[in-house]
Amino acid sequence: MANSKFSLSGQCVVITGGLGILGRHMALGFLDAGATVALIDMMDDTPARTREMFGEQAESGRIRGFAFRIGSEADNAGITEEIAGAMGPIHHLLNNAASKGPDLLRFMAGPDDMDAEVWNAVMDVNLSGAFFLSQAMAAHMREHGATASMTFVSSIYGSIAPNPSLYASSNYMGTQINTPPIYSASKGGVVSLSRYLAGYWGRNGIRVNTLTPGGVQSGQNDAFVSQYEARTPLGRMGRVEDLVGPAVFLASPAAGYITGTNLFVDGGFSCW
Repeated sequence: MANSKFSLSGQCVVITGGLGILGRHMALGFLDAGATVALIDMMDDTPARTREMFGEQAESGRIRGFAFRIGSEADNAGITEEIAGAMGPIHHLLNNAASKGPDLLRFMAGPDDMDAEVWNAVMDVNLSGAFFLSQAMAAHMREHGATASMTFVSSIYGSIAPNPSLYASSNYMGTQINTPPIYSASKGGVVSLSRYLAGYWGRNGIRVNTLTPGGVQSGQNDAFVSQYEARTPLGRMGRVEDLVGPAVFLASPAAGYITGTNLFVDGGFSCW
């Protein structure tokens, strides 16, 4: 990778929600591309978990964990300075963190039953928190004049509406599956925000794009998987690994003239 346009050697990548399933895989992909990686996660023991999870790469300093709770009232400038002080100038931010609010059952509520506490809690992480962290990191990127880009992780349901018939007899970890309105609203906001920031920060050389995954298999029951796969041109649900290459690509020099785009990684689900 050293001489490849896909190499991120010498660059620092920040990943929010870094200890989740997707975040961990993304971290490995960025490490393989030569980057150093800062993982942000809300758990207090994030630094220790990162050292345990990544072993030698953590010991070498190529990856470090930072405990930080994403939100509009968080000290976003402070965490940016902390990461840069420990790892050097930041080149890429992957806005991956997402919330289901204080209770999974309440999060799954439909538009007739969604309550304000859940709505506000999810929006504060998925959209507001992502924006204010990006704001702080953009200021840092401008100051250092380094190669700079951001990727926001959205969802197909930020761009298309969920089909209720898909969820008949379906569940996730014992709970009836539903795509709630706050999820679509926050993820749709991510797409628009990313495009706006691409148009505004392009003058500063900061590229901003969206990565839009389709359904990823992660504990859904057989009924849901079967119904979802029947509606997908490639005939299967996504795997976490399917998202890593596209994320690395959007951060790499190979995507140096790409900004303001929304890259769908959904097996064709959105084209039907």
